[in-house]
Amino acid sequence: MKHYLLALSIAVLTVTGCIFGNKQEDLTIPVEAIETAGPAFNRIVVAGPGKVFSSESPLDPKQLFIRASIPCVKAIGVKLAGISMTVDILDVNGSVVLQGLYAEGLPDIIPVLEAGEGVSRTIIFASEIALDKASVKRAMEKTARLRINVFGLPGVDVAAQDSAAPGGPAGPPTLNTLIRKYNAWYLLSEYEKGVRDDNKHIRKAAEHRIEAAKDRADKEYPDWLADQFDDWIEDRMDRIDDKY
Repeated sequence: MKHYLLALSIAVLTVTGCIFGNKQEDLTIPVEAIETAGPAFNRIVVAGPGKVFSSESPLDPKQLFIRASIPCVKAIGVKLAGISMTVDILDVNGSVVLQGLYAEGLPDIIPVLEAGEGVSRTIIFASEIALDKASVKRAMEKTARLRINVFGLPGVDVAAQDSAAPGGPAGPPTLNTLIRKYNAWYLLSEYEKGVRDDNKHIRKAAEHRIEAAKDRADKEYPDWLADQFDDWIEDRMDRIDDKY
């Protein structure tokens, strides 16, 4: 009897391992591979790596929804009222794999992001329709980049506001330009993690990347703007140090 139970247990474990072994793992998309686009692109800043994953349809377990999660903060000095967002999943060449993933719960997230500078929230985007597992597997295998499309809602002329605002698509570079280009919020979050956990390796790595970003700003932008970026990031590092 004991031999039978042992054999049965091994069989169950083997089947369970096969089931979970075929499960598609979450894909981590680095900050550098996530771009913002659309008429209100400069209102949102990506604050960390994203993830692409799948979930079962509640109506049919054989069908899956593709989802993406992306941590975001609002850009400095802008308003998010009246925006909507979608995500396109791209391959390594920037071609669309799946487009139009909609943002879940955005009306509840926007007021939180508006609450203060540096407030970060992870936004979940989901495909409009469920796909069969084979289609999801093929899509996940091709996934390499993400594009967040930021639009104005009907009745809100976001495009006109952005064009008229300093640092808009047609305007000169601003502090927001550098924060977005050098992924400053993400670098600061890594620095805070190192300080909070008293992990000198994470902290030193973040400090190194922050210095590299400031050096690039010095070479690529006017002195007054590079200095503004330097002061801004040093101020936030000081705040993190004071916090812990």
